[in-house]
Amino acid sequence: MPLIVSPMLAVASSGYLARAGKPEHPDDLRQHACLSYSRFKSSHNWLFHQGEAQILAQVGGRLQCDNSDTMLELAMADNGIALLPDMDVDFIPAKWRVGESSA
Repeated sequence: MPLIVSPMLAVASSGYLARAGKPEHPDDLRQHACLSYSRFKSSHNWLFHQGEAQILAQVGGRLQCDNSDTMLELAMADNGIALLPDMDVDFIPAKWRVGESSA
């Protein structure tokens, strides 16, 4: 049983989104550089909710790390889209938020 459950948010810098475009659907993430959390067993499978539906997005990317602060720094430095706990990114402007996941 987890001690805390935190929704996950997919976030990217405005520079990355200007260069690569903002994904409109989780399937679009296949065309993006996604930053994966290496401690998750399914780090390349991001689960999103759209209403009652669940959408599993298989993502790829060349960068992985095991620290959410580092992953946020990588994302804000235009390296791609990161999936991070919402409590770590609550200060990020809505325009940089790509989507919410239950990861």
